[in-house]
Amino acid sequence: MNKWISVALLIVGLTAAAAKPAGAVQLDWSGQFWFDNNWLNDYQLSRSRPGYDNDPVYSSAGGPYVGGAGEKNVVWYEAFLRLKPKLVVNDSLNIKSELQIGSPAFGFMGRGYPGSGDEKFNFTGSQKDGFSITAQRFWANLITDFGTIELGRAPRHWGLGAIWNSGDALFDRFQSTGDMIRLTSKFGNFSISPALVKVALGNNVAGAQDAAGNVIQGNDDVTDYELAVKYDNSEEDFEFGMMWTKRNGNTAQRSILFNRTGLGSTRINFNIFDFYSRKKWGHFWIGGELPLFNGSLGALDGQNEFDYKTFALLFEGGYTSDLWDIGLKAGHVPGEQPTQLGDTKFRAIYLNKDYKLGLVMFNYNLYGLTNNNPDTVSSANLNNPYDNQIVNANYVALNPQLKLDKWTLKSTLVFAFASEVAQSGSRFYNYSRRQFFNARDNQSSFLGWEGDLGVGFRWDENISVGWDVGFWFPGAYYSFANLPGVAKLDTDMMFASQVKVGVTF
Repeated sequence: MNKWISVALLIVGLTAAAAKPAGAVQLDWSGQFWFDNNWLNDYQLSRSRPGYDNDPVYSSAGGPYVGGAGEKNVVWYEAFLRLKPKLVVNDSLNIKSELQIGSPAFGFMGRGYPGSGDEKFNFTGSQKDGFSITAQRFWANLITDFGTIELGRAPRHWGLGAIWNSGDALFDRFQSTGDMIRLTSKFGNFSISPALVKVALGNNVAGAQDAAGNVIQGNDDVTDYELAVKYDNSEEDFEFGMMWTKRNGNTAQRSILFNRTGLGSTRINFNIFDFYSRKKWGHFWIGGELPLFNGSLGALDGQNEFDYKTFALLFEGGYTSDLWDIGLKAGHVPGEQPTQLGDTKFRAIYLNKDYKLGLVMFNYNLYGLTNNNPDTVSSANLNNPYDNQIVNANYVALNPQLKLDKWTLKSTLVFAFASEVAQSGSRFYNYSRRQFFNARDNQSSFLGWEGDLGVGFRWDENISVGWDVGFWFPGAYYSFANLPGVAKLDTDMMFASQVKVGVTF
């Protein structure tokens, strides 16, 4: 495969060299800046337990118990800057990039360590380390007679954004990105786009290493082979497409882990056939996405390799006018069925976390807030407070918005049920920990319901301000203790507030 990469690079280089030279190079800038404040009230989902409650017995049972970190409420602030410089070389070649100052998930204000030097030992000192600057994406777009070639670390997006989501919208935190060679050719209303995408190349150029740096057999290379075919008729407001992705990772790869045991093979070799369609009639529109997964995964339980055969079904629809935007989302995102030891079929699907389904239930990672002290936990092991999993859910979400000049009044109503639940005498899967546990009791399927209210103000074409609040009433699914002699956990309503300011340019 490496020789074909070399040939592709040679073709791009020769084509660029043959392009007509421009008199001057043009640099265009765009980007985003945002600031937000998040306040979670009763994130433990229980007012009967103190804020410092962090019972290892309940945690080790594998149920949805949320431990405490000393306080029942949590508040944090974030600031983040995303810059997108584009270098226009000539009519045929431009080079795009994305620079991130800070992190969309860890740009916590007040959490940085003091700077080095004597000032850090001064009891009135306030020197801070600077935010890191990273090149999140950088790629070249080369326009040729046979299509557009993208080469480099580029965004990935498909369909409704349920599996592959570029995360380019304001306040998006999770981006689908790959190191790729991709060609997009158009034939009338049809386009075809083959791609070779590298997700991980390995810790050792010549092979693989374990966490201690010891050389082990094989490598941890992860590659996606991709082919997208799309029909887009703008006159009829109709589009339809299918993208095939084959993800292949060798036995020793450690970059993408489906288990946390550290034992057994982590090989992955599966296909995704992702179908989607979207149609608009006047003020109304509908869309759907059907991703089909088929292949194999490594040893999810640390012992056996698993067959991976499953599908998700997602529907969107809505009404839009000068006064109203009304959106509807409904979907089936499967979980792992109750299994017995030795069952080697896996069925769960994780959606991209930027596929938003409300403010609270499918957004905040409540389990990750407990052990998240940057003074004692390395930056590589900190938990993302937004890293909640959209998995194992049958949901419906209604989102009406009223537009009044510069003001927008919005609300969201979400109902959700678990696709699969624990059953006594079987094994169930914990999606946050990615581990199997033995079920001692039966679990209810109701995840709960959520009501959100929000107001947005468009200061001008570049600046927007918003305030959203959410009320989540957790269902009986979260009462599952999985402990002998404990009937259920007491759960209560959780409240969340997010105040945000966004700038686009």
